[in-house]
Amino acid sequence: MTPCLVEISMIAWLRNILRRITGISTPFGGVSWRPSETKDETKVTKIPTLDVPILFTSLKNDGFITFLEANDHRIVFLDTCIDASVVLKEQRDIVEKEELDLGIITSCDFSGVPLPLLNKDGKLVTITFYFSDDHVLKCSAGGPGIINVDINGFFEVSRTFHGGSTTAFHFKEVQASLEEKVDLLNR
Repeated sequence: MTPCLVEISMIAWLRNILRRITGISTPFGGVSWRPSETKDETKVTKIPTLDVPILFTSLKNDGFITFLEANDHRIVFLDTCIDASVVLKEQRDIVEKEELDLGIITSCDFSGVPLPLLNKDGKLVTITFYFSDDHVLKCSAGGPGIINVDINGFFEVSRTFHGGSTTAFHFKEVQASLEEKVDLLNR
């Protein structure tokens, strides 16, 4: 765990203790305490979070690409999924035209594999996830043609440029405690 995350965890623990003291003593005319934001807590609340699906079989990823460009060389929190659904004719046509391998998504075996990030602008963009060894991915299917793989965690985003106009975004998972993940999700 990074020193910053340990420090933030300790501050959260202390704030919780002080809230309990306030809750007990105030009805008896005792101490009242109102927490102030500290510099470190401000950093936690400003971690960029992505909570919209990453669309593998759609051209509607322009907002996601903008998010990636704005957060290059930063740590972000992903509470998202890869949506590789093929319910609509438009999605099936994209799979055929782009020769997308849905099997790599449904097998959850795409750590380290560049995935195309289709978009309306026609930019050549790929994303590659590098999950930690203990990260378990699960594919779910909610009916005929629905394919989703949930992705949750902290990731360092970096961008590289390749031949022609291809841009590759890399997501390297950063370890964080369960408490830190829950705290961020509950904000």
